[in-house]
Amino acid sequence: MPGHYQDSLTRPGKMQTQRLGQALVDQGWIPTQVYTSPAKRSLQTAEILMTQLTAQIQPLQTIPCLQDDRLGEVNNGIFGDLTWSEAQARYPQLCQTLESSLNWIPIPQAESPLDCRDRARSFFTDFIHRHSQSQGDDRIWIISHGGFLPYLLGVILGCDRTWGMGIPNLGCFELSWQGGHFPHFPLDLQECPPALSTEGQLEYHNTARWQIHRFCEPFSPVNPVNPVIPAIPMSSTLPSPRISYPTAPRTASVQRATGETQVAVSLNLDGSGHCQVETGIPFLDHMLHQLASHGLVDLDIKATGDWEIDDHHTNEDVGITLGQALAKALGDRKGLVRFGHFVAPLDEALVQVALDFSGRPHLSYGLTIPTERVGTYDTQLVREFFVAVVNHSHMTLHIRQLDGLNSHHIIEATFKAFARSLRMALEYDPRRLGAIPSSKGVL
Repeated sequence: MPGHYQDSLTRPGKMQTQRLGQALVDQGWIPTQVYTSPAKRSLQTAEILMTQLTAQIQPLQTIPCLQDDRLGEVNNGIFGDLTWSEAQARYPQLCQTLESSLNWIPIPQAESPLDCRDRARSFFTDFIHRHSQSQGDDRIWIISHGGFLPYLLGVILGCDRTWGMGIPNLGCFELSWQGGHFPHFPLDLQECPPALSTEGQLEYHNTARWQIHRFCEPFSPVNPVNPVIPAIPMSSTLPSPRISYPTAPRTASVQRATGETQVAVSLNLDGSGHCQVETGIPFLDHMLHQLASHGLVDLDIKATGDWEIDDHHTNEDVGITLGQALAKALGDRKGLVRFGHFVAPLDEALVQVALDFSGRPHLSYGLTIPTERVGTYDTQLVREFFVAVVNHSHMTLHIRQLDGLNSHHIIEATFKAFARSLRMALEYDPRRLGAIPSSKGVL
């Protein structure tokens, strides 16, 4: 639990921060750039540290300090920034469930682990863009929170998930790359717990030549800074990986003009859910908004068609053009997770979607929509839309209706499940970067 992270630092907290600043000065860890969460405690931490540094080390040099909302603490929903004891008092039943369950239990209105990882990946991707071309010795400080830092460290180290890392007050990590560039490389999670859970100060190496220094609150008067434990020797025979996290934008713009329709689609696979669509078919526009919002893709579609006949041609050509844009934006599909699946509920409706960017178009469609129309939209056109997307993006797509009575609910749950499956499949697999995700070596 974050616990009052928007409050001011307490007096002991300020003293800890001053000791941290002195320890960093003594170690010579002077930054060329600082990033910080906009939360009050983070800003105060940054201010104290920067004041000490500029006073003792670089009185004539200004160190840039940037606030970034993506470094904020995990949003704990209804728990807000309560401490655990405060949450237990206000929500005793939910807290008891959280304590007793071995599985992840969602907190109402809170960020999911996937949302946190997406936020961390977004920050880290921009970070790489900004610093990967630097010719100097960049030393970067990132000031964030104990709930969010495991996600950020997981993204940097290339872990598919985060480990059970307890980060104490003013816990510090140093990550440095020796080799001339900044890779995104997997760390074997089985090796992490012994090293990362050790109390005190340690240096840990993995085969990718990351160095990680962890300090578990060594900045109080009763626990002074100790010398670094000698590093675990690293075999000189292991090759240093040269795999960089992809930074090229995955975007595409496609236009289609026929005697029946004119369609223009712009797509950003690494977007934020921005959607601006005008197809002339209101219900289809509504579904495309679901696709953008829950798939976290930016979608801009403008279409005109022979609506005086019916919506069939426009609906189909929007699907064709969107499929072509997907295929174009994906490029060679190197490093792609490739597979995605999701089960989406919407009231009484429950729809399962699984997809594979296999290069082999196939649609297995299992919806039973009870009415012929939703508003003015012909419900037969749902299948026609997905046929068009599948054939032109070269994906395999399975849609199964597990429950549902209301036509609107069934269709909307389908688009939401498709969006979330798409979001999963479009992620990069940090253990397969630079490689085609196929045993054949080709899709």
